[in-house]
Amino acid sequence: MAKISFLLKKKFFLFILSLIIIINFPSLSFATESTSFKKKFSATILIYHRFGEDEYPSTNVRIEQFNQHIEKLKSENFNIISLGKVIQAYEKNLSLPEKSITITIDDAFESVYTHAWPILKREGIPFALFISTDTIGHKNYMSWEQIKELLNEGVEIGNHSSSHFHFNELSYEEIEKDVRDAKRKINQKLGLKKQIFSYPFGEYDLKFINIIKKIGFVAALGQQSSVFNETEDLFQIPRFPINEEYGKIDRFDFIINLNSLRVTNIVPQDPNLQHINPPAFGFNVLGESTNLNCFSNTGDEWKKEKLEILEDNRIEVILTKPFSKGRGRINCTRQNSKGEWEWMGKQFYIP
Repeated sequence: MAKISFLLKKKFFLFILSLIIIINFPSLSFATESTSFKKKFSATILIYHRFGEDEYPSTNVRIEQFNQHIEKLKSENFNIISLGKVIQAYEKNLSLPEKSITITIDDAFESVYTHAWPILKREGIPFALFISTDTIGHKNYMSWEQIKELLNEGVEIGNHSSSHFHFNELSYEEIEKDVRDAKRKINQKLGLKKQIFSYPFGEYDLKFINIIKKIGFVAALGQQSSVFNETEDLFQIPRFPINEEYGKIDRFDFIINLNSLRVTNIVPQDPNLQHINPPAFGFNVLGESTNLNCFSNTGDEWKKEKLEILEDNRIEVILTKPFSKGRGRINCTRQNSKGEWEWMGKQFYIP
Protein backbone atom coordinates (compact mmCIF):
# COMPACT_ATOMS: atom_id res chain seq x y z
CA MET A 1 0.00 0.00 0.00
CA ALA A 2 2.83 2.38 0.83
CA LYS A 3 4.39 1.82 -2.60
CA ILE A 4 1.06 2.44 -4.37
CA SER A 5 0.58 5.63 -2.35
CA PHE A 6 4.09 6.77 -3.28
CA LEU A 7 3.49 6.14 -7.01
CA LEU A 8 0.17 7.99 -6.92
CA LYS A 9 1.80 10.97 -5.23
CA LYS A 10 4.63 10.89 -7.76
CA LYS A 11 2.24 10.78 -10.73
CA PHE A 12 0.27 13.68 -9.24
CA PHE A 13 3.50 15.66 -8.83
CA LEU A 14 4.49 15.01 -12.46
CA PHE A 15 1.02 16.07 -13.64
CA ILE A 16 1.19 19.35 -11.70
CA LEU A 17 4.75 19.99 -12.94
CA SER A 18 3.67 19.45 -16.56
CA LEU A 19 0.67 21.76 -16.07
CA ILE A 20 2.91 24.52 -14.70
CA ILE A 21 5.24 24.21 -17.71
CA ILE A 22 2.36 24.34 -20.21
CA ILE A 23 0.89 27.45 -18.54
CA ASN A 24 4.22 29.28 -18.41
CA PHE A 25 5.52 28.20 -21.83
CA PRO A 26 2.49 27.87 -24.13
CA SER A 27 4.48 28.48 -27.31
CA LEU A 28 6.55 25.31 -26.94
CA SER A 29 5.71 22.39 -29.22
CA PHE A 30 5.41 19.15 -27.26
CA ALA A 31 6.00 15.60 -28.50
CA THR A 32 2.48 14.64 -27.45
CA GLU A 33 1.09 17.11 -29.97
CA SER A 34 3.32 16.11 -32.89
CA THR A 35 2.72 12.36 -32.77
CA SER A 36 -0.99 12.71 -33.53
CA PHE A 37 -0.42 13.92 -37.08
CA LYS A 38 3.16 13.30 -38.15
CA LYS A 39 4.35 10.41 -40.28
CA LYS A 40 7.15 8.29 -38.89
CA PHE A 41 10.55 9.43 -40.02
CA SER A 42 14.03 9.50 -38.55
CA ALA A 43 17.47 10.88 -39.32
CA THR A 44 20.71 10.40 -37.43
CA ILE A 45 22.45 13.77 -37.21
CA LEU A 46 26.19 13.78 -36.50
CA ILE A 47 28.19 16.68 -35.07
CA TYR A 48 31.91 17.14 -35.71
CA HIS A 49 34.24 19.96 -34.59
CA ARG A 50 37.93 19.50 -35.46
CA PHE A 51 39.74 17.40 -38.06
CA GLY A 52 43.34 16.24 -37.79
CA GLU A 53 44.01 18.30 -34.65
CA ASP A 54 45.24 15.44 -32.52
CA GLU A 55 46.01 17.65 -29.50
CA TYR A 56 42.23 18.05 -28.95
CA PRO A 57 40.98 14.42 -28.81
CA SER A 58 37.66 15.28 -27.11
CA THR A 59 36.52 17.38 -30.08
CA ASN A 60 38.74 16.05 -32.87
CA VAL A 61 38.60 13.18 -35.33
CA ARG A 62 41.76 11.95 -37.01
CA ILE A 63 41.82 12.24 -40.80
CA GLU A 64 42.03 8.48 -41.25
CA GLN A 65 38.96 8.13 -39.01
CA PHE A 66 37.00 10.67 -41.05
CA ASN A 67 37.91 8.92 -44.29
CA GLN A 68 36.69 5.64 -42.75
CA HIS A 69 33.40 7.30 -41.76
CA ILE A 70 32.76 8.62 -45.26
CA GLU A 71 33.73 5.31 -46.86
CA LYS A 72 31.34 3.39 -44.59
CA LEU A 73 28.45 5.76 -45.23
CA LYS A 74 28.90 5.53 -48.98
CA SER A 75 29.72 1.83 -49.29
CA GLU A 76 26.74 0.81 -47.12
CA ASN A 77 24.35 3.05 -49.06
CA PHE A 78 23.35 5.46 -46.34
CA ASN A 79 21.16 8.34 -47.48
CA ILE A 80 23.34 11.36 -46.68
CA ILE A 81 20.84 14.21 -46.61
CA SER A 82 21.15 17.94 -45.94
CA LEU A 83 19.96 19.42 -42.68
CA GLY A 84 17.55 21.66 -44.57
CA LYS A 85 15.82 18.66 -46.13
CA VAL A 86 15.47 16.97 -42.75
CA ILE A 87 13.84 20.06 -41.25
CA GLN A 88 11.60 20.44 -44.30
CA ALA A 89 10.43 16.83 -43.92
CA TYR A 90 9.57 17.50 -40.27
CA GLU A 91 7.68 20.71 -41.05
CA LYS A 92 5.75 19.27 -44.00
CA ASN A 93 4.96 15.91 -42.41
CA LEU A 94 7.01 13.98 -44.95
CA SER A 95 8.78 10.67 -44.50
CA LEU A 96 12.51 10.21 -45.08
CA PRO A 97 14.32 7.29 -46.72
CA GLU A 98 15.69 4.64 -44.39
CA LYS A 99 19.28 5.05 -43.18
CA SER A 100 19.18 8.84 -43.46
CA ILE A 101 22.29 10.57 -42.09
CA THR A 102 23.03 14.29 -41.75
CA ILE A 103 26.48 15.77 -41.11
CA THR A 104 26.90 19.00 -39.12
CA ILE A 105 30.07 20.76 -38.03
CA ASP A 106 30.27 23.35 -35.25
CA ASP A 107 32.73 26.23 -34.65
CA ALA A 108 34.31 26.63 -38.12
CA PHE A 109 37.84 25.74 -37.09
CA GLU A 110 40.38 26.16 -39.88
CA SER A 111 40.83 22.38 -40.05
CA VAL A 112 37.28 22.18 -41.45
CA TYR A 113 38.46 24.07 -44.52
CA THR A 114 41.91 22.48 -44.85
CA HIS A 115 41.05 18.84 -44.02
CA ALA A 116 37.31 18.08 -44.02
CA TRP A 117 36.10 20.26 -46.87
CA PRO A 118 38.32 18.69 -49.58
CA ILE A 119 37.01 15.23 -48.63
CA LEU A 120 33.36 16.27 -48.45
CA LYS A 121 33.60 18.25 -51.69
CA ARG A 122 35.28 15.38 -53.53
CA GLU A 123 32.59 12.94 -52.41
CA GLY A 124 29.71 15.36 -53.04
CA ILE A 125 28.44 15.11 -49.46
CA PRO A 126 26.17 17.87 -48.09
CA PHE A 127 26.75 19.27 -44.62
CA ALA A 128 25.89 22.23 -42.39
CA LEU A 129 28.51 24.47 -40.78
CA PHE A 130 27.62 26.47 -37.65
CA ILE A 131 29.72 29.56 -36.99
CA SER A 132 30.33 31.84 -34.00
CA THR A 133 30.82 35.24 -35.60
CA ASP A 134 33.29 36.70 -33.07
CA THR A 135 35.89 34.03 -33.90
CA ILE A 136 35.72 34.24 -37.69
CA GLY A 137 39.06 35.37 -39.15
CA HIS A 138 40.97 34.72 -35.94
CA LYS A 139 43.88 32.29 -35.61
CA ASN A 140 42.88 28.64 -36.20
CA TYR A 141 39.40 29.65 -37.43
CA MET A 142 38.01 30.01 -40.93
CA SER A 143 37.76 33.42 -42.61
CA TRP A 144 34.62 35.01 -44.03
CA GLU A 145 36.07 34.46 -47.52
CA GLN A 146 36.42 30.73 -46.88
CA ILE A 147 32.90 30.54 -45.45
CA LYS A 148 31.52 32.38 -48.50
CA GLU A 149 33.31 29.87 -50.73
CA LEU A 150 31.60 26.99 -48.96
CA LEU A 151 28.23 28.77 -49.09
CA ASN A 152 28.61 29.27 -52.85
CA GLU A 153 29.33 25.52 -53.18
CA GLY A 154 26.03 24.67 -51.50
CA VAL A 155 27.13 24.22 -47.87
CA GLU A 156 24.49 25.29 -45.34
CA ILE A 157 25.74 27.95 -42.91
CA GLY A 158 24.12 28.20 -39.48
CA ASN A 159 24.29 30.43 -36.42
CA HIS A 160 26.31 29.33 -33.36
CA SER A 161 26.05 32.69 -31.47
CA SER A 162 28.51 35.59 -31.45
CA SER A 163 30.76 34.67 -28.53
CA HIS A 164 30.16 30.92 -28.06
CA PHE A 165 29.16 31.55 -24.46
CA HIS A 166 28.51 29.06 -21.70
CA PHE A 167 24.86 29.21 -20.68
CA ASN A 168 25.63 30.38 -17.13
CA GLU A 169 27.90 33.22 -18.24
CA LEU A 170 25.18 35.58 -19.53
CA SER A 171 21.80 36.86 -18.46
CA TYR A 172 18.83 36.15 -20.72
CA GLU A 173 18.99 39.74 -21.98
CA GLU A 174 22.68 39.29 -22.83
CA ILE A 175 21.97 35.96 -24.52
CA GLU A 176 19.35 37.58 -26.73
CA LYS A 177 21.70 40.42 -27.69
CA ASP A 178 24.56 38.01 -28.43
CA VAL A 179 22.42 35.82 -30.68
CA ARG A 180 20.74 38.77 -32.42
CA ASP A 181 24.15 40.30 -33.15
CA ALA A 182 25.30 37.02 -34.71
CA LYS A 183 22.14 36.75 -36.80
CA ARG A 184 22.60 40.30 -38.04
CA LYS A 185 26.30 39.72 -38.85
CA ILE A 186 25.62 36.51 -40.78
CA ASN A 187 22.89 38.23 -42.78
CA GLN A 188 25.19 41.18 -43.47
CA LYS A 189 28.17 39.04 -44.52
CA LEU A 190 26.39 36.16 -46.26
CA GLY A 191 22.91 37.43 -47.10
CA LEU A 192 21.18 34.74 -45.01
CA LYS A 193 17.95 35.98 -43.44
CA LYS A 194 16.56 32.58 -42.51
CA GLN A 195 18.92 30.82 -40.15
CA ILE A 196 19.19 27.65 -38.07
CA PHE A 197 20.71 27.88 -34.60
CA SER A 198 23.09 25.58 -32.76
CA TYR A 199 23.21 26.01 -28.97
CA PRO A 200 26.80 26.58 -27.76
CA PHE A 201 27.95 23.47 -25.86
CA GLY A 202 24.40 22.13 -26.37
CA GLU A 203 23.30 24.12 -23.29
CA TYR A 204 19.81 25.64 -23.20
CA ASP A 205 16.55 25.83 -21.26
CA LEU A 206 12.93 26.73 -22.03
CA LYS A 207 13.57 30.48 -21.77
CA PHE A 208 16.49 30.20 -24.18
CA ILE A 209 14.28 28.27 -26.61
CA ASN A 210 11.67 31.02 -26.48
CA ILE A 211 14.37 33.61 -27.20
CA ILE A 212 15.44 31.63 -30.28
CA LYS A 213 11.84 31.45 -31.47
CA LYS A 214 11.25 35.14 -30.85
CA ILE A 215 14.33 36.10 -32.87
CA GLY A 216 12.93 34.09 -35.77
CA PHE A 217 15.14 31.05 -36.22
CA VAL A 218 13.88 28.14 -38.30
CA ALA A 219 15.07 25.45 -35.86
CA ALA A 220 17.72 24.81 -33.22
CA LEU A 221 20.12 21.94 -32.53
CA GLY A 222 21.54 20.61 -29.28
CA GLN A 223 24.17 17.99 -28.44
CA GLN A 224 22.03 15.34 -26.75
CA SER A 225 22.48 11.96 -28.40
CA SER A 226 19.25 10.76 -30.02
CA VAL A 227 17.97 9.84 -33.44
CA PHE A 228 15.85 12.79 -34.63
CA ASN A 229 12.29 11.66 -35.27
CA GLU A 230 8.72 12.96 -35.51
CA THR A 231 8.24 12.98 -31.71
CA GLU A 232 11.07 15.47 -31.17
CA ASP A 233 10.87 19.27 -30.77
CA LEU A 234 12.13 21.27 -33.77
CA PHE A 235 14.01 23.57 -31.35
CA GLN A 236 15.68 20.71 -29.47
CA ILE A 237 17.02 18.67 -32.38
CA PRO A 238 19.42 15.99 -31.12
CA ARG A 239 22.83 15.14 -32.53
CA PHE A 240 25.46 12.48 -31.87
CA PRO A 241 28.85 14.08 -31.05
CA ILE A 242 31.73 12.40 -32.88
CA ASN A 243 35.30 12.62 -31.58
CA GLU A 244 38.37 10.36 -31.53
CA GLU A 245 36.76 7.96 -29.02
CA TYR A 246 33.25 7.86 -30.52
CA GLY A 247 34.77 8.03 -33.98
CA LYS A 248 36.36 4.60 -33.66
CA ILE A 249 34.88 2.61 -36.49
CA ASP A 250 33.04 0.04 -34.36
CA ARG A 251 31.41 2.76 -32.27
CA PHE A 252 30.65 4.86 -35.36
CA ASP A 253 29.03 1.84 -37.01
CA PHE A 254 26.85 1.36 -33.91
CA ILE A 255 25.76 5.02 -33.91
CA ILE A 256 24.79 5.26 -37.57
CA ASN A 257 22.75 2.05 -37.36
CA LEU A 258 20.72 3.08 -34.30
CA ASN A 259 16.94 3.40 -34.49
CA SER A 260 14.72 5.90 -32.70
CA LEU A 261 13.40 5.11 -29.25
CA ARG A 262 10.19 7.08 -29.63
CA VAL A 263 8.87 8.62 -26.41
CA THR A 264 6.32 11.25 -25.37
CA ASN A 265 5.30 13.17 -22.24
CA ILE A 266 8.87 13.70 -21.07
CA VAL A 267 9.21 15.20 -17.59
CA PRO A 268 10.88 17.50 -16.80
CA GLN A 269 10.44 19.48 -20.01
CA ASP A 270 12.98 22.08 -18.89
CA PRO A 271 16.63 20.92 -19.20
CA ASN A 272 17.63 23.52 -16.60
CA LEU A 273 17.82 21.75 -13.22
CA GLN A 274 18.20 24.92 -11.19
CA HIS A 275 15.40 24.03 -8.78
CA ILE A 276 15.42 20.21 -8.63
CA ASN A 277 18.45 17.91 -8.86
CA PRO A 278 18.16 15.02 -9.41
CA PRO A 279 14.96 15.44 -11.40
CA ALA A 280 11.90 13.17 -11.38
CA PHE A 281 12.60 11.95 -14.92
CA GLY A 282 9.98 9.99 -16.84
CA PHE A 283 8.37 9.39 -20.23
CA ASN A 284 5.92 7.20 -22.15
CA VAL A 285 7.35 4.73 -24.64
CA LEU A 286 5.60 4.39 -28.00
CA GLY A 287 5.56 0.69 -28.83
CA GLU A 288 7.37 -1.96 -26.84
CA SER A 289 8.74 -1.11 -23.39
CA THR A 290 10.53 -4.42 -22.79
CA ASN A 291 14.33 -4.74 -22.62
CA LEU A 292 14.61 -1.05 -21.74
CA ASN A 293 17.66 0.24 -19.85
CA CYS A 294 18.54 3.80 -18.83
CA PHE A 295 21.94 5.11 -17.83
CA SER A 296 22.95 8.44 -16.27
CA ASN A 297 26.14 10.24 -15.27
CA THR A 298 24.79 11.35 -11.88
CA GLY A 299 27.48 11.47 -9.21
CA ASP A 300 30.13 11.88 -11.94
CA GLU A 301 29.97 8.27 -13.11
CA TRP A 302 27.96 6.41 -15.72
CA LYS A 303 25.69 3.75 -14.26
CA LYS A 304 22.51 1.84 -14.96
CA GLU A 305 19.48 3.31 -13.17
CA LYS A 306 16.46 1.57 -11.66
CA LEU A 307 13.21 1.89 -13.63
CA GLU A 308 9.58 1.94 -12.51
CA ILE A 309 7.26 0.70 -15.29
CA LEU A 310 3.71 2.03 -14.84
CA GLU A 311 0.53 1.75 -16.90
CA ASP A 312 0.40 3.01 -20.51
CA ASN A 313 4.11 2.25 -20.96
CA ARG A 314 5.01 5.02 -18.52
CA ILE A 315 8.65 4.80 -17.45
CA GLU A 316 10.04 6.53 -14.36
CA VAL A 317 13.82 6.62 -14.00
CA ILE A 318 14.77 6.52 -10.32
CA LEU A 319 17.80 8.79 -9.86
CA THR A 320 19.33 8.49 -6.40
CA LYS A 321 22.23 10.94 -6.79
CA PRO A 322 22.31 14.52 -8.12
CA PHE A 323 24.08 15.56 -11.30
CA SER A 324 27.29 17.51 -10.83
CA LYS A 325 27.53 21.12 -11.98
CA GLY A 326 27.63 21.56 -15.74
CA ARG A 327 26.04 19.09 -18.13
CA GLY A 328 24.19 15.95 -17.09
CA ARG A 329 22.99 13.17 -19.35
CA ILE A 330 20.52 10.30 -19.40
CA ASN A 331 20.62 7.74 -22.22
CA CYS A 332 17.93 5.07 -22.62
CA THR A 333 18.33 2.08 -24.93
CA ARG A 334 16.52 -1.10 -25.84
CA GLN A 335 16.94 -3.96 -28.28
CA ASN A 336 13.66 -4.49 -30.09
CA SER A 337 12.09 -7.75 -31.27
CA LYS A 338 14.03 -7.47 -34.56
CA GLY A 339 17.33 -7.30 -32.68
CA GLU A 340 17.78 -3.63 -33.60
CA TRP A 341 19.07 -1.12 -31.05
CA GLU A 342 16.92 1.92 -30.23
CA TRP A 343 18.28 5.00 -28.45
CA MET A 344 17.01 8.14 -26.75
CA GLY A 345 19.19 10.65 -24.90
CA LYS A 346 18.58 13.84 -22.90
CA GLN A 347 21.02 16.48 -21.72
CA PHE A 348 20.45 18.68 -18.68
CA TYR A 349 22.11 21.87 -17.52
CA ILE A 350 23.04 22.14 -13.85
CA PRO A 351 23.95 25.70 -12.70
